[in-house]
Amino acid sequence: MKINLYKVLLMLMFLSAKNLTAQDRIPYYDAMALKKLFSLHQKENPPTKIPVDANVSKLLQFYFPNSADIEADIQANALLRPFFSVGGNASLHSAAVLGFSSLSGSIDNLDVTNLADGFAKFLVKRTKQELNVAFFSKFSDLISKDEYKDARILFPQTFNLLNAIGSQIYNYEAYINALKEAFEKDLNSLLPNLEKVIKDGRYKTFFNANPELKAICLSSIFVGEGLLSKEHVGKIIADFPVDSIFVGGDLTNANGAMKTLQLFSESIRSKSSSHYWVGFDSLKILLADPVATKIFLGLLYQWAEIKNPPITFSGGVKLTDELAKPENLSQIISFFYSFQNQADIVSNAIKNISGKEADKVTFTDYYALYNSSVDLISKVIEIQSIPSLKPLFSGNAASQKALGIARQGSDIALDINRKNYSSAIIGLFQLYTVYVEDQTQGKVKSFILKYGSFMAAIAQANSSDDVEAAIEAVALPSGSSRIKRETPFNVSLNGYTGLFYGREQIDGVTNTGSYFNSYGVSAPIGISISRGHSFLFLGTGKKGWKENKYGWSSTLFLSVVDIGALASFRFTNDSTQTVPNIQLKDIISPGVFYSIGIPKSPLSFSCGYQLGPLLREVTQTKNSYSQNYTRFSISLCVDIPLLNFYTKSKDN
Repeated sequence: MKINLYKVLLMLMFLSAKNLTAQDRIPYYDAMALKKLFSLHQKENPPTKIPVDANVSKLLQFYFPNSADIEADIQANALLRPFFSVGGNASLHSAAVLGFSSLSGSIDNLDVTNLADGFAKFLVKRTKQELNVAFFSKFSDLISKDEYKDARILFPQTFNLLNAIGSQIYNYEAYINALKEAFEKDLNSLLPNLEKVIKDGRYKTFFNANPELKAICLSSIFVGEGLLSKEHVGKIIADFPVDSIFVGGDLTNANGAMKTLQLFSESIRSKSSSHYWVGFDSLKILLADPVATKIFLGLLYQWAEIKNPPITFSGGVKLTDELAKPENLSQIISFFYSFQNQADIVSNAIKNISGKEADKVTFTDYYALYNSSVDLISKVIEIQSIPSLKPLFSGNAASQKALGIARQGSDIALDINRKNYSSAIIGLFQLYTVYVEDQTQGKVKSFILKYGSFMAAIAQANSSDDVEAAIEAVALPSGSSRIKRETPFNVSLNGYTGLFYGREQIDGVTNTGSYFNSYGVSAPIGISISRGHSFLFLGTGKKGWKENKYGWSSTLFLSVVDIGALASFRFTNDSTQTVPNIQLKDIISPGVFYSIGIPKSPLSFSCGYQLGPLLREVTQTKNSYSQNYTRFSISLCVDIPLLNFYTKSKDN
């Protein structure tokens, strides 16, 4: 890094010196220049000749290389003598005509376009990198905290990888592919991981105290998992773990209703491997025959009778007793017709998907299958319409809620199936919002929405540009700026990039409006002198430098140049190869600032006074400039150390 800096300094010295030293002389051009200079002096009043000042001497030195007294040698040349004066004062004309200038003038007019644009690109890129590092560091820190236990259960692969990366998280770019794979694995396992959260997460006590909400969530997850695993809805119904989901509280009726649905579903199973249930026409033949219907219900009664434990409802009412009551017959038959009608809709949705190639199955196709399957399971609600059971369900809010069979799980499953992970995260967030009514849930909800959405965007990314865009979309404000926060003393070449708000005073212009009259992008570069763990350069913490890692820092910043206009352009356009020419004098901006570094962040608050840069705006075709002015400003900037000159360690 030092070698590169020296190369830049040597280049600048060479360019400056080049304007001050005589070029290889060609008599024609020198004669024309001296003739023009003589003409200018002849126009003075009274007319004068060319004075042999320092600039003229530099030009003529080429022609009199061994001269000890160049004026005397010129007077000895009969051809030159008429045009040159003896003992003349320095001429302003000679500097302009002959192309010589003072050191300050040559540096001011030095073309620094490439240098300034290079720094602007670097500051813009590093600003984004610093924010990205801070985002990943915070991601890793939060998921490790106890209050985010649910997040660790929901995203175990991500947590394990972040834990393995540890302090190397600043080098996140090297791990981005591994992180992408971990994100995708966790997102594909959202439903089973969510089940673990409900049973053993931070809200375990809450769910145990609200069994109907627990039942809704677990039902939703079980159905969603089954659909995601491409299980037939008939098998999902048959395998539904009734006694582990509809348990506790006032869920007896919900338990009985779900077991009744399982019994009815299995009673019309088909022997054919091509479809799960007998067809609607076959069922119609059975139920249209009074004798066949009674035999069918008799067998159904006997099948229910041997169930152990028996299917019961609140008050000890047994399903077998309800099947034997004549007043329930018509409603039971009606239920079978309704169930079979919905089953045919499911079968048609399955056939529609089965007849297509995988890449031609649309979202609409999957939605039709998932939606019709949940509609079929939701038929369990109609069990309560059996006349003698109806009074048992009236006013039983817990069972009514539980029998709703929430659709959230199937919606999440559908999004995962289609790799629409962002929508799956929204579904997960909504499930937390609707069902988890606990005052501490806000942190996990926010984590799911922010970091879950980020994980989804990375998992769905198809290119490095997509990954970069995903990171930039969510990154928030640590990186190399940490050194200021955690060391007693540091001196560095430094840049700041951010937004300022302040007051500008233009030479010769009186401000009549409000005190603060200016805002925009600031990108000063200069020398920073910093003290870590301090505020107003006073130490914080009773235990010295080893306490409060990455705490506040205080910095005295002396700016030299400000390329805010160029940085502003590069934030919005980093593809244009060239920009209009920029001279050093246009970005010179000496100033002094006090900067406060924010803990665990590359951000700093700054306040200071500077001679504002003349360069105001950069576009692809032209630059805009201002008169001389001064600026007092406050700003929020990303702190970007460019080169450390000196760092005092904690142990010194």
